[in-house]
Amino acid sequence: MEKRKKYVVDKDFQIKMVKRVILLVMGGIILSGILSYSIAIYREKKSEIQLYGTTDRYGDDVRIVKRQEIVKPIILKAIIISGIASIIIVGIFMIFYSHRIAGPVYRLRKSMEKVAEGDYSVRITFRKKDEFKELAEAFNKMVEKLEGGVK
Repeated sequence: MEKRKKYVVDKDFQIKMVKRVILLVMGGIILSGILSYSIAIYREKKSEIQLYGTTDRYGDDVRIVKRQEIVKPIILKAIIISGIASIIIVGIFMIFYSHRIAGPVYRLRKSMEKVAEGDYSVRITFRKKDEFKELAEAFNKMVEKLEGGVK
């Protein structure tokens, strides 16, 4: 089977699939962010208050801050950066994976249209990594039986 040149075969289906998976990932990121942040705040409240001396720049006066003031921004930045990276990676992965699903569905639909028009010589073969190979085999058996009944 030749390699398809376009990765967006069925635009509506693929976009819908990518959106749903990205929304699922975003939900997971938000949930884990809320949990991480809540745990950090809870631990801070339960522990004895620890104060740290810090400066913004070398030579500035030292000011006393709570650990929470140092940890909160770090946790938030880590959650945001990892979330954005995860969404980008999952989005790219889903475009390629949805291609493995949308391509066979598109080919199956076109083959069904040909059979409906009376062309019983149609056979489907999918690429090695495509999904729905069993469906293609069932389709081919069905068309063989239809072709045998027509002759």
